[in-house]
Amino acid sequence: PIQGIICDKRQQTLEFPNVNKMQAIAVHSELVLPENLEVRYVDTWLDTKNKIARVDLERIDDEVPVFEEKSRKYQSEIAIAQMGILYKVTYDKGLFSCKVIPFKDYAYDVQTLFNIKLPLNEWDVGKLFGRNQTTYVYIGKTFKRDIPCHMFQGFRTDWPSPSSNVESIWEWCFSENMTKKDDIITFRNGEYGLIHAQLKITKSGDQIFYPGLRMIHHFYDVNKKDPAVMHATKFDISRCFGDSDRRDLQFTVNCKTLYFI
Repeated sequence: PIQGIICDKRQQTLEFPNVNKMQAIAVHSELVLPENLEVRYVDTWLDTKNKIARVDLERIDDEVPVFEEKSRKYQSEIAIAQMGILYKVTYDKGLFSCKVIPFKDYAYDVQTLFNIKLPLNEWDVGKLFGRNQTTYVYIGKTFKRDIPCHMFQGFRTDWPSPSSNVESIWEWCFSENMTKKDDIITFRNGEYGLIHAQLKITKSGDQIFYPGLRMIHHFYDVNKKDPAVMHATKFDISRCFGDSDRRDLQFTVNCKTLYFI
């Protein structure tokens, strides 16, 4: 059939993976900004059950030797939706800083995949893909970085949120099914086979989300770590609080129920 046309009874037509059943997801991606010729690295961890998200973004200056630590720039954010706050730790030219930002004051970063300012009832993995508002068309088999995968394409108006009035085209590529039956997309080795994503903004009145903006995510190590467990390595929020904000805590322990092994 013509590319982009769905034939329901044709065997090669695949359904978009049922990502709505996933309670958590952890992905590492190489983010490419073609127009700016920039490459960045993004780690996204999303726990929709407990309404917590973490995003680490690193930008490296290719003109500076990698062993020069002060050339590195990265930021790490942990959002706690139940509290409506976000902790943001940044490292820039050898200096650390930390801020506590209420959701109402948070500016969405176009480089991240999930909008933490969504209502609590919209915190689900399917929202990351725009699954509930977008009809994806199965394009067919292709290759991304020499990896065979199934490509789906959809037109989205929900990203980063419906009120943003941004229109964009998204492509998602999932690893090719390794079993004999090629009528569904399955998990591969217990991990989610997400390979590639590309978005292009087609219409917007926003300077940040300008028409023509393209971003490409190459995914690695999807759910390599247990996505149900948050990995807070190197995330120190003590810099967010001054001495006047600190409080001493005392705990009372009932020794009758305390056992030592």
